[in-house]
Amino acid sequence: MRTTLLFLISVTAIAVNAAPRSGDALKTELKDTQFTATLKEGFHFNEKAPNAVVVDSKTIQPAKISGREIEFVSLPKDWVAGRAALYVCDDALTFCETRSVGLKGETMAPKGLETVSKGSGKVNRLGFIEDDYGKALAAAQKDGKLLLIDFSARWCPGCIRLEKEIFGGKEFKTLTQDFVKLKIDVDRFENSILSEKFAVRGIPTLLVITAGQEEVDRMVDYQNPDVIQAFFAGVKADPISLTDLKAKAAGKDQATLYRLGKRLLGANRGAEALEYLELVKPAPAELLKARVMAAEAKFAADKNTKPAYAQALKDAVAAEPGSVRSLEWRSQLVTVLDDKNEAKSAADQGVALADSLLSDKKKLNEAIKQEPAGEFSGYEALYVAMMRADLVEASGASPEAIKAAWKRAAKAGQDAKVPITKEGVNLRHLIVLIKAEQYGEANRLVLAMMKINPASPELQRRRVKILLAEKKYEEAIQLGQMTIKNSYGRNEFWVAEMLAQAYVGAKRNKEAKKFIEQYLTRPEIGWTSMTATRKTMEDLKVQVNQ
Repeated sequence: MRTTLLFLISVTAIAVNAAPRSGDALKTELKDTQFTATLKEGFHFNEKAPNAVVVDSKTIQPAKISGREIEFVSLPKDWVAGRAALYVCDDALTFCETRSVGLKGETMAPKGLETVSKGSGKVNRLGFIEDDYGKALAAAQKDGKLLLIDFSARWCPGCIRLEKEIFGGKEFKTLTQDFVKLKIDVDRFENSILSEKFAVRGIPTLLVITAGQEEVDRMVDYQNPDVIQAFFAGVKADPISLTDLKAKAAGKDQATLYRLGKRLLGANRGAEALEYLELVKPAPAELLKARVMAAEAKFAADKNTKPAYAQALKDAVAAEPGSVRSLEWRSQLVTVLDDKNEAKSAADQGVALADSLLSDKKKLNEAIKQEPAGEFSGYEALYVAMMRADLVEASGASPEAIKAAWKRAAKAGQDAKVPITKEGVNLRHLIVLIKAEQYGEANRLVLAMMKINPASPELQRRRVKILLAEKKYEEAIQLGQMTIKNSYGRNEFWVAEMLAQAYVGAKRNKEAKKFIEQYLTRPEIGWTSMTATRKTMEDLKVQVNQ
């Protein structure tokens, strides 16, 4: 189960003391109540980022933003402290960094973010350059190599499996010795532009591009060693970019059409993939997925296409009524059907299928063949039990029925007897235990995992969540304060959200108010991926002000 990114997206945060890569590209001017910033040619402001000015804890949004100029108006006439958080992008390399400047032009660390997420550019112990796209691309161009990008996050179970079980092995090092390797931590806000540029919709994603920044191929989710070996063997044998492959496919050669369609599908370009896969005879297994993906993309752009999207899902389920991936299609179908009876029927059929697969291991192994189990490889029963619970939840069942479904998924995790050293799978099991409200078991598991990795902020964050659920607010505050020091990007805000809840729960309203205000005035709270966290913080602010 790949972890889906909400756009707009494992290393230690580094203090902001190095010179910004955009150097002297940024010029600012303050006139009365207007602040203007301009960039030299070759750079632009990221219009999708939450550029903002904060004056005496008041956040002001841009009045105008266009390419290389951004303008803020109606600043207070008298103010004590003012700063601007601006997201500057390089036109050629497509890196994006946060520039924090005082309104009088001085460079400064963002308030409350002395350890802002800043890519180190160092090569880690696994041979990946960390969070420095420009450096990695330059190396690929210099040596005429392909660039392998690992889009991941340290809280992602599939990413953990790749890093712990694959990247450190001799086989992987041999397979990738001819690539320049780059690790992009999607939790760093400034990396979101790369995730968007390459249409990364789920993590982990291993993306191979040319030195000219053209996509060759990608692999999504954790995969077992055989699949990974086949992936890199295919790339090495045919390192052609998607653009060039499309030109080659004009000859209608079946093998080329299939290869192109499959790669386009992996690149989240469902409509294009469908165009080519429909020409392949006999129809490949990927065709159904392409039809669903193309319909889903149209629905996302135009809600009036919902009937067509629902029909594509129905057709896919009808074509593969017994496959594991049909469970996911049923979950999607339940959410788009207007007829409640029809939605309940689709959910019930999915639950019945899941029950039959969970009771027959041979049947389960057959049902998984159409699509690998990804991070659940070797633990497919947990995967099916989780999708079963998702179906029950999507169907609008009672809270008791939903809780029972997640308890069953938790039991599947316990029955799997996952070794404690398998951190990625155990993290997924931990998530299920929390969903099932089995906090005692969840606490025992997370403490056992922390014995192996005591400094992990991700495990600490999960334990804070458990402590909150058990209303152990003072313990949650103590652990949350420690965890937030080692967190950054989206993770920092998630920890802050829980810490704010703990302050309120402990009735430490004065501290809660100050803490919440600090994060609500941070410009990063404006990212789309922070919508739910921002809403929680705003609701808590109202609560403590009453």
